[in-house]
Amino acid sequence: MKIHEAAMTKDGVTAESILALVGVMKESHLQREIRDIVDELDIIIYVVKQQQQIITKYTELVLEILDPPESDAISKGASVPRRAFQKRAKALESELTSQIEELEGLKRSAESTAKNVSASSGQ
Repeated sequence: MKIHEAAMTKDGVTAESILALVGVMKESHLQREIRDIVDELDIIIYVVKQQQQIITKYTELVLEILDPPESDAISKGASVPRRAFQKRAKALESELTSQIEELEGLKRSAESTAKNVSASSGQ
């Protein structure tokens, strides 16, 4: 028998019980921290998706200004500014898509960690 297992408080609670309770409290704190991280990632993902939607809408509007639908002469061949803008807009949209994928991967990782903490506390 270990010394800390034999020790009892004046209320008759063993040190082992106290250590088990401290372990549960630590796991509970860790679970709350992970939930906070997942919530924060959800917020960041939402904001980046909103940015992506704004960039998409802005791109559509700029392309319409650069090449209005009623302009047959211009619409037959894309102008240099239009092509340059499209190239930059696609690069930005691609970057935002990559950021969203990375953030969603981080969220999945945090959720997996939360499940592992839950599983280890259930043992």
